[in-house]
Amino acid sequence: MFSATGGLPINTTTGQIDLTLAINGNYTVTYTTSGTACPANSSVTIDVISATSSFSANVTTGCSPLTVNFTNLSVNSVNCAWSFGDGNQAVGCVGISHIYQNGGSFNPSLTIIDANGCVATSTQVGLIQPDIKPTAAFIPSPAALSVVDQTSVMSNTSVGATSYAWFFPNGQTSSATSPSFTFNLSSNESAIVTLYAYSDGGCVDSTSRTISLTEELIFYAPNTFTPNNDENNAVFNPVMISGIDISSYKLTIFNRWGEIIFVSQDIHQGWDGTNKSGKKSQDGVYKYIIEFSRKNVDEPERFDGHVNLLR
Repeated sequence: MFSATGGLPINTTTGQIDLTLAINGNYTVTYTTSGTACPANSSVTIDVISATSSFSANVTTGCSPLTVNFTNLSVNSVNCAWSFGDGNQAVGCVGISHIYQNGGSFNPSLTIIDANGCVATSTQVGLIQPDIKPTAAFIPSPAALSVVDQTSVMSNTSVGATSYAWFFPNGQTSSATSPSFTFNLSSNESAIVTLYAYSDGGCVDSTSRTISLTEELIFYAPNTFTPNNDENNAVFNPVMISGIDISSYKLTIFNRWGEIIFVSQDIHQGWDGTNKSGKKSQDGVYKYIIEFSRKNVDEPERFDGHVNLLR
């Protein structure tokens, strides 16, 4: 029959010790014979030891990407393997740092082997919870203002944000999602609009856009011209006085079959009524396309129209 001092679970028949239930310590195990004539016993001393895994993190929340420094608190660890809960791993018992690139909830764990060869693992569920950093973005419409209308709507296209702070000229602000603002710019002036986008956890991103004031487009295209050698109205040449980037100008003339018969990229050169071969075009209606960009505006513009050629 087997017996042990308190704290060491033992099978009295086989002498098998259940280490999963044992507490670290020094124990005496005694075997006693069952003979009645001359009973006897024998004792041995058993030391129960085990490894313990423990660790801490210097930060557990913050904006992603979040850098976390881990400290191994395990006693007598000689080998350490880390799993950070985001699919990344590392080895080492000191100087462990990891960057959590994304937001979420992560369960880091540490497995150690101590000086006695014992293995232990600890996991801290939901210990690391980085917040997703928002991305601030907006589109002003229009981005280039005219003298007669200086109101622009800020279309908010931010991602991952729940609150906003807008900063406009002259110290004016707004917390609306997509506010409109009326500027007061003089000719060729511009202004900067800045947006700060905040997440629920307080993470912030910012962006700025420049709003410009452009000249009014003054444009006129006649509907008829008469290239009959009398020097009056002999050339079809749209009039574009201001507001245009002349380097972007292009005039294209098409005949009734959609064929290109004239192209000019010089704002001062119009169509004299001849085709590519230099021959006079017949009387009739011709389609034209005028392409150009306004000053301080990235998006090109286009006008389609028709002109009558009469000789």
